Amino acid sequence: MSRIARECAVSVKTVQQYYEILEETFLALRVPGWNRSGRRRLVAHPRFYLFDPGVTNALCHTLGENLDPVTRGRRFEQFVAQRISAEIHYAKLDAGIAYWRTNHGAEVDFLLHRGSRILGAIEVRSGRHAARDPLTGLRNFAEEHPQVPRFLLLPEARPRLLDEGVRVLSWNDFLRDVLPGL
Repeated sequence: MSRIARECAVSVKTVQQYYEILEETFLALRVPGWNRSGRRRLVAHPRFYLFDPGVTNALCHTLGENLDPVTRGRRFEQFVAQRISAEIHYAKLDAGIAYWRTNHGAEVDFLLHRGSRILGAIEVRSGRHAARDPLTGLRNFAEEHPQVPRFLLLPEARPRLLDEGVRVLSWNDFLRDVLPGL
């Protein structure tokens, strides 16, 4: 927010107020960084996701283009974040969303939690296959939280269990079959 305030020549407080308006009108979702760890320093800056990946594409001037894999992954992560948040609110689930990132760059896209208890760790990938690379963050997370269920969500996937104990699911199967039971 400090960088945005500098670029726009306004105060940080003004930028914060605009972000709050976006959240209060459901145009943006704030996902805080998980900051409770006994062994690691974690990054705690919030992430913001706009309500629709199409709007993000329009703002980034990428409408109608074939997105590169990194951008497509970001948009899919944005889509999944919004869907998880909506399902939590619609079903009145007692859960929150955060993300987990160490100061060394190990990262998990989403943690579902109830208070200080982590219910599940989620990595989101837009590819069609569960490559080993996306599991790096989940492996690092499991070192500190081995009892927490871990999930890899893909656009389409045959449900299966990987060697590391990570459940691979489509995002839709996760929302329908797993999220209500966490």
